[in-house]
Amino acid sequence: MNTEPDNMRCFIALRYSILTLLLSSCSLMNNTIGNDYEHYQFLMSKTTCRGNCPVYSITLYGNGQISYEGFQNVNTIGRQQGSIQTDSVIAILQELNRMQYYDLKYEYSHQHITDMPSVITQIIYSKNGLGSSKQVIDYQGDKSTPIELRKLYDRIESMIAQFHWIR
Repeated sequence: MNTEPDNMRCFIALRYSILTLLLSSCSLMNNTIGNDYEHYQFLMSKTTCRGNCPVYSITLYGNGQISYEGFQNVNTIGRQQGSIQTDSVIAILQELNRMQYYDLKYEYSHQHITDMPSVITQIIYSKNGLGSSKQVIDYQGDKSTPIELRKLYDRIESMIAQFHWIR
């Protein structure tokens, strides 16, 4: 019996686990966002629900660039690019610091209300080949999610409303 594919799978899984561990621990030691904003990305994705919830993904880059991909129940399906003032992105990153994003739970998933979408957010820091990331999954029916995080979603949608991608 050939175990080479199994050994390769184990090696790949081990390598991925080590990489994930390194990325999640590199610059999170102080649990704050530094001033080198151009090395940050902030991702926000909204998932499906039972109704007509908009399903899309947005990436805000520290230099003001925006990547958008619309999937369903949005004005624009597909990928789009745009840009906003870098000060707007910096304000979002500073807001993440104020709410202590790195200290939030990984997941808010209690279903106080059913059939709601989730919002998945992630901050990524990458510089000189090293990086870190933090992700939060927020099921919109969970009442324990910090209100500051939910207000942030609205703020981001307001910032990109000029593009008319979502609604």
